[in-house]
Amino acid sequence: MLEPEFLPDDDPRRVEADAARREIEAELARAPVRPARSGLEGVVIILDPGHGGRDLGTMNNGIWEHDYVYDVACRLKQRLDERTAAKVYLTLLDEQTGCAPSQTDKLVANREGTIQTQPPFLARDNGEATIGVNLRWYLANSLFRKERAAGTDPDRVVFLSLHADSRHPSLSGVMVYVPGANHAGKTHGFSSKTYTRFAEVREEQYVTLSSKERIRSEAVSQKLAEEIVRAFQDGKLPIQPYQPVRNRIIRGRSTFVPAVLRGNTVPTKVLVEMVNLSNASDASLLANARERERLAEALFQSLLTHYKVRD
Repeated sequence: MLEPEFLPDDDPRRVEADAARREIEAELARAPVRPARSGLEGVVIILDPGHGGRDLGTMNNGIWEHDYVYDVACRLKQRLDERTAAKVYLTLLDEQTGCAPSQTDKLVANREGTIQTQPPFLARDNGEATIGVNLRWYLANSLFRKERAAGTDPDRVVFLSLHADSRHPSLSGVMVYVPGANHAGKTHGFSSKTYTRFAEVREEQYVTLSSKERIRSEAVSQKLAEEIVRAFQDGKLPIQPYQPVRNRIIRGRSTFVPAVLRGNTVPTKVLVEMVNLSNASDASLLANARERERLAEALFQSLLTHYKVRD
């Protein structure tokens, strides 16, 4: 039940965890993320607002995850569009309202979040949520291939998945997941007609990530995750007190990397649980438009500092 860091130095799990940490540190030392040009020129941000369609995500304290997180994503996109030269993609779009920041605190659950695959996918049944999750990383992979073919540096592409968590009510603050190299698995993909009707799936049905690719991904993702936590701290926003950056989810005896990150070939990829909706104080942040603005600003600043760019 103990995390490896609390085990004796010679415990096999501690030895394995220490070796993995050294590998991550060595990878960043070998090839640091280079600063971007002024205004994030040449940087590509793939924004992934969690859930959508029939799937509203976590619901607690009068707030549901999807629409409120989507509003933060739109506020972040507006900042990137207006204040930088970065190219921004959305994996999901509310085709009824577009992506303009809300003018009110309270939002409407219209269940129109459509994943921007070809053809577009709208989850019309709660059971289709898993399909939507997997189509997000297929779409991200397609966008990544397109950008690589155009000459974009892989380290200049970021996949940013935004969510709100449901933890114990006593817990508060942002928590960021990165793809642990030893937890992500090697090969991912689907062969059923449920998936192959989408162009992005047919482009590359299965992806296999080498050990080197998984180590690099954890290293650069960890760097961005730490910048996000630091930006939340600078913005006086709450932070998960223990391990705010994690390389896998623990559920009982199971450990796994979030599905949207597992088959994702973008090296720099994080899933951000911005708040804990079970905590009333955290929920109030998403419930208020001005606080959603602060969340978006913290995410924006983290991208600037990741690439050592001034606003």
